[in-house]
Amino acid sequence: MKAVRALLAALVMAAMALPLLLATPSAHAKEPESWAKISIDSVSPALPQRDRGGADVIRLAGRITNTSEVELSNLQVAFWRSLDPITNGEGMDRALESAANVPLGERAQGGSLYVDVPSDEDRTLAPEKSTTFAIEATLAQLELPDIDGVYLIGVHLRGRTEPDGPDITLGRGRIFLPVVSSPPAQQVQQTSVVLLTSRPSLLRARVLLDDHLVDEVGTDGRLTRLLQAAGATGTSFAVDPALVQEVQTMVNGYRVLDSAGSTTERPGSAAARAWLSKLSDLIRTGDGYRLLYGNPDIAALVHADLRSVLAESVVASKRVEATEELPLLILPGGGTADAETVAAAAKLDPVAVLLSDASVHSGAPSGRKGSPVLTGPDGVTLVRYTASASGGGPGPAPRNTPAKVQQRMLSDTWIAAKSAPNGSPAGRVRLVTEPSQSAGADNEVSAPWLTSGTLSQLLATKPVAWSGKYRYTKRARGKELTPAQLAATVRLSEGFDIYADLLVQPSFAKSTERIAVPRAVSLSWRDDSTGWKRYTGAVESQLSEILREQVSITAPRRVSTTGRAGTFPITVRNALPPAIDDPEANTIRVRLVFSSAASQRLTVAPLDIRSVAAGQAVTVNAQVEAETNGTVDVRARLETTHGSTVGKSVPVEVRATRAGTTGWLIAIGAGIVLIGTTALRIRQVSRERAKAEDSPEPIPVSRPSGDAADPGDTTQQALDV
Repeated sequence: MKAVRALLAALVMAAMALPLLLATPSAHAKEPESWAKISIDSVSPALPQRDRGGADVIRLAGRITNTSEVELSNLQVAFWRSLDPITNGEGMDRALESAANVPLGERAQGGSLYVDVPSDEDRTLAPEKSTTFAIEATLAQLELPDIDGVYLIGVHLRGRTEPDGPDITLGRGRIFLPVVSSPPAQQVQQTSVVLLTSRPSLLRARVLLDDHLVDEVGTDGRLTRLLQAAGATGTSFAVDPALVQEVQTMVNGYRVLDSAGSTTERPGSAAARAWLSKLSDLIRTGDGYRLLYGNPDIAALVHADLRSVLAESVVASKRVEATEELPLLILPGGGTADAETVAAAAKLDPVAVLLSDASVHSGAPSGRKGSPVLTGPDGVTLVRYTASASGGGPGPAPRNTPAKVQQRMLSDTWIAAKSAPNGSPAGRVRLVTEPSQSAGADNEVSAPWLTSGTLSQLLATKPVAWSGKYRYTKRARGKELTPAQLAATVRLSEGFDIYADLLVQPSFAKSTERIAVPRAVSLSWRDDSTGWKRYTGAVESQLSEILREQVSITAPRRVSTTGRAGTFPITVRNALPPAIDDPEANTIRVRLVFSSAASQRLTVAPLDIRSVAAGQAVTVNAQVEAETNGTVDVRARLETTHGSTVGKSVPVEVRATRAGTTGWLIAIGAGIVLIGTTALRIRQVSRERAKAEDSPEPIPVSRPSGDAADPGDTTQQALDV
């Protein structure tokens, strides 16, 4: 009977081979209707042995969740398997892409291998409720064909959606199981590189955008579990120095920004301190590398001609003392790059550039074809990693349980060893970014065809010359940070330049720029535009507050001057807070500039203010020069030493009367009139006197004493004339 099954399986495998060779990876097929989700969380043994007469007991355990809106009843979990062996990569791809009922397979021993769930006494499950299960079967009971290969095994959940309805399949779960009698002649040396990165959060010194890191560095947090995985024997790791800096910020006391724009103290220092201690031990004893600071989108920056940001990332990574001695490892987004990106990366002097096998196809001679270490066209060392190596198992979801990842890894490496050319062990590099990828299991589960080695050990081998072309598709290009995101980052950088120009000590602004700008172009934002907007928006808001609101002018609304020149007081205020560790850090220097609406009539001279301490104000006198009378509108504004405007301009209405000059003119005119009038009077008096001297004296006439003159006596009147 087994021989017949083996023959049938071989025929099926041969029939499947042709279409598989022609097939290309596609999206996962649509899953059949289900009423429950089944998570397979463990399988043992991972590699059952045929030479024990089929006595190995295979145990599957996991969890069932009712995802429907009705109560499920009469529940049983039955052992299921497919009798079709998978023996090559195409077969693995097909299994990963297939729906849960393809291949159809069958329940072991006609469904007689089953367990009641949740229990023998209660076989119901309410909506949104979960229960665990465990089921066992011997290898002999599974009746697999006598062909070495990878088999799909799993469970069917049988039961009813109506109390009196028929029993149907309510859900399915599948996992890979390599069953091998004769190990391959070749071995696969697998190198696992754990990436210690996280979404950026640090906005400026001691201030974080949110508190997500406190969970990630906690006892069972994502970064803590990755740190544990990185400590497995033969495992390497690569850490983002910016992440280390953020966790160090938490240790020293930090604040988190809230929706209103204010900050509050948070209590995550203990968890951060514990994580950093473990990282320090790992750096001392493990095989470590540092990534570019902030883990930037290298391809996007190169294509936008922002290579200076990359150069600054290298410098910034060396400023983080905990990681400065680690060699630089460069990982472009998605492990894909074109020749221009790799050439730019090579100039940063990395120990290697990690690229996906989807981007770099092996062009090595036969016999070294399996080596993942290459020397590229630019002379840079390339390490080709297997993009699917950390992938999960077959559907339906969840695909990335540790058990499914482990079985996928064992299955993939068996196929790689089986296909490797004679005379040279095949190398395989995998990246681990999530704890579910269970990097530690690489060395906990042994296989005859599998060995482990660190990245340093791999890089010590002789690289293979490679002169092929990088595969960088339009789809890969489309995943880069957008031009709008890069333009916004440039504006941030320009804003920080103005901030630095404003300060007497520009290093304070430069240090904040080194925090924010690399994080604004992080790979984390490729699939998180909302998060990117929150981060850059918070940085931009703070920068705008500094440049627009915290440096200001106070001046009188209206001023009057008399005379050609005059002055009025004007005050410059610096509302930036003093730095605790450096009182001079936020001291500013500015130039007061005045714009006159009628500069030909009135001007105000600019003023250089060399120092205004944080939280202080300085008052100076503005000098007015007026050519004519009248009122002129003037605007006062602040500029940095290089002419960038800061703060808000303020209007000043200047009224010039020039009263002193007019008074002198009046006085002079009055003097001229007085002198002229005096001269005319003297001349008139002189003429009158001369005329009197030329006239005859009158004849005196006597008159009787006491007699009045006769009014009618005209003779007497004439004589008196």
